[in-house]
Formats: sequence, C-alpha cells, structure tokens
Amino acid sequence: MAMESPFKAEILKGKVALLTGGGSGIGYEISYQLGKHGASIVIMGRRRNVLDSAVDSLRSHGIHAVGLEGDVRKKEDAIRVLESTIKHFGRLDILVNAAAGNFLVAAEDLTTNGFRTVIDIDSVGTFTMCHEALKYLKKGDQGNTHLMVEQS
Repeated sequence: MAMESPFKAEILKGKVALLTGGGSGIGYEISYQLGKHGASIVIMGRRRNVLDSAVDSLRSHGIHAVGLEGDVRKKEDAIRVLESTIKHFGRLDILVNAAAGNFLVAAEDLTTNGFRTVIDIDSVGTFTMCHEALKYLKKGDQGNTHLMVEQS
C-alpha cells in the first residue's frame, strides 16, 4: 500500500532534477517521487531500453521526463548530459546520484577489476557528476545547491 506524501503536491513545480541511475530500482522511485511533486525529470543511464521504459512510465503518470544515454564513469558523458539538460529545460536544480555498480558475489570472489568498476561508478562517477553539475546548480534557486547521493 502506497503511503501518501507529506509534501505539497507541487512543491517542486518548475524545478529540474537529473538522476543518474534513475531508470530502475531506488533511482526510478526517486525519479517518480520528484516528478510526482512537480519536477521535470532527466534520467541518465547506459541502457537505452531501460531509459525508454522508465521515461514512458513517468510520462504515463503525467511527469515531464526525458532519458539521456551516458556513463557516469566518463567525464565527457557527464558534460554532454548536463549540457543537454540545460539545453532542454534551461536549468538544473537537483542532482541525484543513484547510479551504482554491483556484483552479487561472495567477498572472496569479487575480482580486483570488479571492485574497481564498483568504485569507478559509485565513487568516481558520483564525484564527476557533482563536480560538473555544481556550476549549473549554483545558478538555480539563488545559488542554493541540492545534491543527493544515493547508492543502491
């Protein structure tokens, strides 16, 4: 049973939120909740089919949403997605870092390369997105910044 939100229905009206990993799992639910409260949503992810499915679902709920392909491990992708967000919506108010790398194996079976991949996505990717987004976030809402780090 879904719980009713304690927030005003349009508390985020006019705001733009970019979510890495917002196409599935916890990231999708955050996308949905932000959109449900009035924000326009940009989802960044590596898999076009996941992006398209998530965007279709958000739009079916009346949420203005777009999906942009990109990998948080690549600085050039972060820059391109941020520039596309600004071009499309004219601003950025909220960044949620929900992209995460996971290998569901016993600790002793996790390889060095697997661990490095998780760190590159979860830590370096989060840093890269925050670092590149700050100049846009500072422009919106009188310089207040809204960063959210959520690792699935």
